[in-house]
Amino acid sequence: MEGGLRGWVERNSVPVRRESGFTVRELRTRTVLDDPTNKVRVLGVGPENGGEVKKVLLLGETGQLCKNALVNRVFGVGLRDDVRLQLRDQMDEAGKSSTQSQTEYTTAYVIYRQEGMPRGHNLMVIDTAGVGDTGGRLREESNERQFRRCLAEHAWVRELSSVGLVWKASDHRYDQRKKDVLGRLKGLLGYDAKPITDILVTFSTNGSRDAFDIMREAGVGFHGEFLFDNGPLYKGWPQDAMRRRKLEMEWEMMEESLDGFLEAVSERRAVELTATVGLIRSQFELEDTNAELQALWEQEDELRQTIREHERKLCRLDGKENEVDWDEVRALDSSREELVLENGQHCHYCPECDKVCVPSCSKDPDGERITEVVTGVISIGIFGITRALGLPQPLSCSECDHLPVIHHFNRTILVKHATRSQKVELAKKSQYKRVMQQKADIRADIGAYNAQLKEVEKQHARTTTKFKELEHRISHLKSGN
Repeated sequence: MEGGLRGWVERNSVPVRRESGFTVRELRTRTVLDDPTNKVRVLGVGPENGGEVKKVLLLGETGQLCKNALVNRVFGVGLRDDVRLQLRDQMDEAGKSSTQSQTEYTTAYVIYRQEGMPRGHNLMVIDTAGVGDTGGRLREESNERQFRRCLAEHAWVRELSSVGLVWKASDHRYDQRKKDVLGRLKGLLGYDAKPITDILVTFSTNGSRDAFDIMREAGVGFHGEFLFDNGPLYKGWPQDAMRRRKLEMEWEMMEESLDGFLEAVSERRAVELTATVGLIRSQFELEDTNAELQALWEQEDELRQTIREHERKLCRLDGKENEVDWDEVRALDSSREELVLENGQHCHYCPECDKVCVPSCSKDPDGERITEVVTGVISIGIFGITRALGLPQPLSCSECDHLPVIHHFNRTILVKHATRSQKVELAKKSQYKRVMQQKADIRADIGAYNAQLKEVEKQHARTTTKFKELEHRISHLKSGN
């Protein structure tokens, strides 16, 4: 490390631990941006200088070691320097392995160029919550969604010089788990990311290139291939000469691989990921459309079930309109409702005993009244004789023994005074009217539900068309075809 830069590091970092031959110092950072809603944070190292910023986006199991190796190389830290640098673990969880993805936030570290740094530009390392993170599938999905939201909402993330897919060299078997992880990685990037996509293979101690073959087999489009072994970064200085020589060789190889990647980033023209942002927004829209489809499916199913239930109710009412409700017939025995007699019929009501003597009579009321008057006159003549002899009164009403002449002829009758057949007929009419109204109401409901179902089916068809269009658009944004 250049001497002046070494002094700057002393002033802008704190020692965290001592190893054999060097001190590990943690660089101080300042918060440039903190977006808790989208879980995005930008941390600056050093004062802003207005210079060009080369941006590297890391995806996968990035881990602290990968980021720290890049930071040490940016500062030009050498094997014999008495200092090693590190960035603060943003998760700050005790006991977590340094190889694990350390972020729940998408965290961008902006390392502003200082005098004495090997390269003439600023560097931003954007560390995403890892796809394939050891936290499990639920964390993967949450982290993935947060990253997509970050890319869609924050324009500064989109203009990149590299999208680095971090892959461990030990993951050389292309099993179902790897297929799932790489499938999710591919799903994050549009076709415009391919020219700046680099495969960064970590823990590559033997130079195996199996990881690149796995990427090709999985259909991952990429531009650069880089093998890293960052293990020597924090190794202490050995006392044994052979071990020192071995460490020197490992350190030299680490420097070469890191320099190769950083040089490639420096020479590239940044690409604005317009297609990738369009892909992400289309994916969000597809998710919303799929949720809408699910809701429409459920609504259709509920409507069809409701219609079927109403049709079953209608079937259960078949023939009910012609039945007699005998409980209703019995209830009419105490009803004070009036029954209008039809077809010219009338009843004979005796006011003396407040009783209906003849519930239903179809004779001509006028003729019947004349007959009763004449009969009444004759009855008066013989009334005394029959009364003296103690005989029943002749020509009197058979129901109440009063003369018919005093009876009223009414066109209405209290239901409780009606004959049983009249009550049965009344109950039948009531049943018929009630059942037919129930049927009409059910048919009206079925008609309304069918109309609703038709509208939902139309909306379902429109939403399905939209879903297919989004799928086609996403396919194009991924492949460019």
